[in-house]
Amino acid sequence: MLTDNPLVPRILIVEDDDNHVELIRRSFENVSEEFQLMSVGTMLEAFAAIDRQLPNLIVTDFRLPDGDGSELILRVDGACPVVLMTSQGSEQVAVEAIKSGAQDYIVKSPEAFAHLSVTAKYALQTWALVQSRKLADEAIRRGKREWEQTFDAVPDLIAIIDTSHTILRVNRTMAERCGLKPDELVGRNCHELPHCSNMSLSFCLIDKMLQDGQRQSQETEVKEIGGFFDITVSPLYDADGRIIAGVHVARDITERKMADEKRQELERQFQQAQKLESIGVLAGGIAHDFNNILTIILGHCFIVKEDIDAGMTDKSHILLIESAANRAAD
Repeated sequence: MLTDNPLVPRILIVEDDDNHVELIRRSFENVSEEFQLMSVGTMLEAFAAIDRQLPNLIVTDFRLPDGDGSELILRVDGACPVVLMTSQGSEQVAVEAIKSGAQDYIVKSPEAFAHLSVTAKYALQTWALVQSRKLADEAIRRGKREWEQTFDAVPDLIAIIDTSHTILRVNRTMAERCGLKPDELVGRNCHELPHCSNMSLSFCLIDKMLQDGQRQSQETEVKEIGGFFDITVSPLYDADGRIIAGVHVARDITERKMADEKRQELERQFQQAQKLESIGVLAGGIAHDFNNILTIILGHCFIVKEDIDAGMTDKSHILLIESAANRAAD
């Protein structure tokens, strides 16, 4: 039925024949669904109506006094569906209508006018499905773009490698470190990667991952591109749980490795300094004890000299000197 409810679908009829407009109006009056209906007779009036408020659906005659329906299709530019009507139906006209972007095409007749409300309902439903599909496709494309941007922004060297060792995809970092473009690495064998070229097949992380289905990791030096890398390969599964590829990630740990080596060198130097300090303490202790022994020797030597001048008969001083000398020797 026809209504002024602003919440129901608003349909613009572009038709210069008043009798046809009346038949179309009756079609919408005899249904349970609610519609708003507005009619104009020329292209200029249609443009003005669209500028004021875009309808949910346009049903237009293919031939109008001041233009044709394809101009309306261009004017709305996909913002709403358009159904074209023509007095003379032919396959060529139908193809041209659909090619121009029309949602549907009908040949004018009393029966077609009587069923136009059904045609409009179907056109609106189809349009809603198409728009929903477009939104879903755009979300997928946006997600793909965001994934690709993230994939290329990661500073690690990433490659996706299938079970036959073929490179399916690499990120920009991996390609740049190899001196190539991403497309130039796709399709190559993974052993052509610089850090895999000198690796024995028996140590291939892809093969080890395929054997046990577990994430594999290894640290290695890559002289070809200068640096140390922490390499991991993680399984990638299909919907049935089968491994179809490996996500190969090489993280540059050169700075960390050099920092570790520097730290170890500093630790070695510190340990050497501690050893030298211990030796110094030990040497000082020995020198102190040795000096005490020499004091005994020199003191008794002085006493012996005095006793010799006095006609010494006691040998005890000589024995003490001998004992101290033996201790010093020990």
